[in-house]
Amino acid sequence: MTIVANIRVRSLRNLLVFLALAALSADAGARDLSIRCLTVKNGYPKTGVFLHHGSSRAGEPLDVKGFLNHKRQEIKIKENELVFTSDSAAASVEDESLVVGRVTLPAGVESCLFVFEPPVGERPARVLFAEDSLEAFPAGSFKILNLSGVELRLELEGNKYALPRDELILIDEVPVGKRNAAAMAAFRKQGDEWRSVASGSWSHPGKKRVFYVATSDKSGRYIKMTGFRDISMPR
Repeated sequence: MTIVANIRVRSLRNLLVFLALAALSADAGARDLSIRCLTVKNGYPKTGVFLHHGSSRAGEPLDVKGFLNHKRQEIKIKENELVFTSDSAAASVEDESLVVGRVTLPAGVESCLFVFEPPVGERPARVLFAEDSLEAFPAGSFKILNLSGVELRLELEGNKYALPRDELILIDEVPVGKRNAAAMAAFRKQGDEWRSVASGSWSHPGKKRVFYVATSDKSGRYIKMTGFRDISMPR
């Protein structure tokens, strides 16, 4: 019985060593990525979302919020080509009916925000990427993403900023007037003219950051500027 027991113990030990080596091999060459996921429309996506990154493993479940979550998800990735699907199965990346979006990360990114946009008119659903390290998105700044489908122009206290469609801009020196806020006006290009689409007052973010997203309705006529205050600074 003692001999049999020793054989079983050795077999179990060997199996654990094999599994540990297999896990190390699977993660070899992987890098750490700190992420948060933001939806621009509450209730979307209706199903769970899973992140796939260059392996045959099941996708990693993501926590998509309608605000900038103070909690971050820490994952390891091997590839910069990421696929987001509504199914955890690795094969779901080949089924476009299950694909929510695809993102190619720039090399070296360690902290980022994934923005989920539902289908709008004929435009399909997609996922967009914004680096949110302190170098790329400093404290006291605005970062603005234009998802309106049209070219926009932003004015803060009379200062003009171009907002190309589907692009991000950073305003790291926020102009302010009275009450430590900036008078904001947004315009859309229509023919040779710029027409007003939004206005308001944006408070200075202080030691925090604010992420703004410009979106439109199905007709493309109504433009909305939504601000998400970021209270969770990356390490």
